[in-house]
Amino acid sequence: RRIDLVAEGVDLVLRVGPEPDSSLRITKLFGFRVPVVGSPAYFEMHGRPEHPNDLVRFPALVFTHMVGAETWHFKHPTKEDLSIHVDGPFHVNNGMAAVPALVAGLGLTALPEAYVVEELKDGRLEEVLRDWPITPAVVHVITPPGRARPARVRALVEFLRRHFAAQPWAQGIET
Repeated sequence: RRIDLVAEGVDLVLRVGPEPDSSLRITKLFGFRVPVVGSPAYFEMHGRPEHPNDLVRFPALVFTHMVGAETWHFKHPTKEDLSIHVDGPFHVNNGMAAVPALVAGLGLTALPEAYVVEELKDGRLEEVLRDWPITPAVVHVITPPGRARPARVRALVEFLRRHFAAQPWAQGIET
């Protein structure tokens, strides 16, 4: 849930995605790829999208916990960016809950690489549209306004930076 850091006396929250303009202190912690994935059985039954525009014909797993999750934003290195609306019969409010559904062939979706790294390695899931990557997601550290963060908050942020920098799926973010 979204909380009021100041009113609830919270030192720090982590949030994924773009942050609105705010009086809060917002620092980018790390980013991650969001590949479009599905199971081999799913692709055998439905075919493979060759272009983002093809996705309108493919049943997708749609997330309900994020505003705008049914619109995927693609960035091609040499072509115009695309935003594609997806839909499907399976809606989920948790990325980890989507993984078994994906492996079972219930749809395809765009999911943080960290959630599916093992399934991609062992072949239970496959990535499509590699030439059209989805805009990477960013994890932010958000703290109450003010000049100095308490030492405990600074220590936690540095620990998180080191931890996530060691993950193969995390992408560095310049702050």
